[in-house]
Amino acid sequence: MVAEVTRHPRPRRRLATAIVAVLLASLLAIALLYALRIPGLDPITIWPFTLWAGLFMTLGIVLAPLLGLKRGVLVIGMPLLAALLVCEEPRFMLKSPADAAPVQAAAQRGKLLRVISLNCGGGNTLAVQEAFALDPDVILLQESPGTAILSGILPEGWRQVGGGDCWVLVRGKVTSTEHSRDLANRMHVALATPSRLAPPRPIAIISVHIVHPSLRPEIWRPSVWREAEAIRQARATTIETMLREGDRYGEDLPVILGGDFNTGDHDSLLLPLEQAGFTDAFVATGSGCPNTIVSDFPLERIDYVWANERFAPLSARIVFTPHSDHRMVVAELAVR
Repeated sequence: MVAEVTRHPRPRRRLATAIVAVLLASLLAIALLYALRIPGLDPITIWPFTLWAGLFMTLGIVLAPLLGLKRGVLVIGMPLLAALLVCEEPRFMLKSPADAAPVQAAAQRGKLLRVISLNCGGGNTLAVQEAFALDPDVILLQESPGTAILSGILPEGWRQVGGGDCWVLVRGKVTSTEHSRDLANRMHVALATPSRLAPPRPIAIISVHIVHPSLRPEIWRPSVWREAEAIRQARATTIETMLREGDRYGEDLPVILGGDFNTGDHDSLLLPLEQAGFTDAFVATGSGCPNTIVSDFPLERIDYVWANERFAPLSARIVFTPHSDHRMVVAELAVR
C-alpha cells in the first residue's frame, strides 16, 4: 500500500517534465528565429518577441499547479530571460544619451541636420505641428494630410513635395525627382538643399511607407503562409526600389531614407539597407525606449531614419505625440 502511494506521483511528474521540455524547446526555437533573423517566417516573426515571451509566461502561470514550484518558475523565468537577450529594448533603455558636444560642434560648422520621421496617424496636423516645434531641418511624413492643409501650416522658409501619403518637408529648397510620380503609391523621392547647411549642399531624401505584412494569426493554415510570402515579396521590392532610387543620383550624394517600414528591427527585410552601407540612426546613437507603435503603449520599433556613409549619426531619440498612433523618430546627422 505504501509503495503504491509512493509511485503515484511519478506519472504526474513525468507529464510536468514533458510539458516543460516542449515549452522551453518551442521558446528556444522562436528566440533563435528572431536572433538569427531567419527570413520567410513572417506569420511567426512579424509579431514583437515580447508577445511570444508573454504567451509562454502566461502558460507557465496557468500550468503552475501541474508543473510545481520549480518547474513553474523555470517556465515563467526563461521567457523573461530570452526577451532580455533577444529584444533591443533593454540595451537602449540602459544606454546613456549621446554626448551633446559633437552635435553642437556640427551645428557651428553648418554640417548638422535634424531629421524627423513621422507617421501622422491619418493626417493629423497637430502631430505635424509638434514635429515643427522640435526645430528640424527635414521631416519625412507618412499618412500626410496633403498639399492644401500642409501649405496652411508650413513655417516660413519651408517647402513641401509629396504624393500619395508620403511627403518630404524641408527647411530650404526641395524638388520632386522625375521618378516620384511613378513611386507615389509607396514612397516619395526628393532632392533638397537644406538652408542650414553651409556651404549649401544637395541631398537625396526618400520618405517611404511600406505595406504592412500579413497579420493573420492562423499559422496552421497554408493559405496564411502563401499570403505572407506574396506580401513579403512586395515589401522586399519596395526596399530594392528605394535603394535603387538612392543610388540614382551619384555615389557622392548624401542620402536619407526614412519612414514607416511596418517592420521590426529583427526582420531580415532590413538587411539590404545595412549591406548597402546605410546606418540606422537609432541603432548607432539612440537611447531610451526605441519603440514607436502604438504611441500610448509602444511594443515595437517600425519607424526609422537611415543615412548613407556621407552622414555621421550623432544622436537619435523617440518622441511621444498624443496626436498619432506612432511616435516620432528624431535623428541628428552630420554631413561629412
